[in-house]
Amino acid sequence: MASKSNLGQSLSSLQENVRLLYLGAGAFGIRYSDLIHAKTSAYDTRSWGKSLAKLAARYEKLAEEALDSRRMQSAREWLKDTVNYHYFSQVFLTGDEKAEQQARSRRAFEQLGVLLEPPCKRIMIPFMDAYIPGYLRVSEPSAPCVLLVGPGSDPTSKEVVLHQIAEFFVERGMSVFYFDGPGQGELVGKLRMSPTNFDNAISTVINFLAEQEGVANAKKIGMFAISLGAYFTLRAVAQDERIAACATLSGNFDGRGFLNLAPMVWKDMLRKFGYKGNETIHPDELIPPLSELDQTVTKPLLLIHGGTDNICVPEERNHIKAWAQGETEVWFYEDAEHICYSRFPEILPALGDWMAKRLLM
Repeated sequence: MASKSNLGQSLSSLQENVRLLYLGAGAFGIRYSDLIHAKTSAYDTRSWGKSLAKLAARYEKLAEEALDSRRMQSAREWLKDTVNYHYFSQVFLTGDEKAEQQARSRRAFEQLGVLLEPPCKRIMIPFMDAYIPGYLRVSEPSAPCVLLVGPGSDPTSKEVVLHQIAEFFVERGMSVFYFDGPGQGELVGKLRMSPTNFDNAISTVINFLAEQEGVANAKKIGMFAISLGAYFTLRAVAQDERIAACATLSGNFDGRGFLNLAPMVWKDMLRKFGYKGNETIHPDELIPPLSELDQTVTKPLLLIHGGTDNICVPEERNHIKAWAQGETEVWFYEDAEHICYSRFPEILPALGDWMAKRLLM
């Protein structure tokens, strides 16, 4: 029989997961009425995931029926729901159940992508012994292009988180390319996450875009990245002169914040870096301070941070700002959590404007 202490810890963990779910749900279009419906049959973490998966399946069926009858606007709306609901269900699941929801979210996104305007084209870029998978949306030929990099621990972030944010760049006349880097998403278990591998991956993506005639303006490349993806992106911006501007959300200067990760999340992170998951390793061994680079960021830089973030601790913004030597702007939200989901309604439009000013004017 579980002890009161263990039951209390489990309840606390569930409550924290549910709190984060509600924040993320509000940011990405999960309906409050659906959350209330799911809550009626949810009594632990897995049951939350299963309840959300049932809702996802309902929208998936509606989308299929709309496609069959050529009701394309309804199909777009329900496919977007399908992508988002499968994505949020997998947050609460493990093993094969988690993998199934991730796969269904990606599959629905590929159906949705061809219906968007401009269309979202799946691209596979040869890299090392694999391919970098991503999605390209061309606003207009030779428009400036923003590359988007997701967080380190989110398995399907490009189809949901990055796509949602990319819309704000597309709506302002920029093209976008969002992709999985080494150790992310579809490349987990295929390419090891590391600073060097990520440096080379971002350079390879820019090379690819530069070679596609009329697709993107290779002299007007911007970057946006989240969490650990922001750390890798800051390294790239410091080393690649082709990147004209960069915005980061909850980005790391070094590995100190990862000491606050839950044990299971830290083990998963170690595996992405090529370890077994049970080693004793300080995060700075995986994520050395940016100050160890020979170069620094000299291009326009925007840092967005939340005051209650315990993964990218607030002090990191000061370290990044002190390290960078170009125009650096900081948006700090005292009450915001990691990735600042609760402040998306005010952050994302302003972020789109910030990038447009640097790339379009």
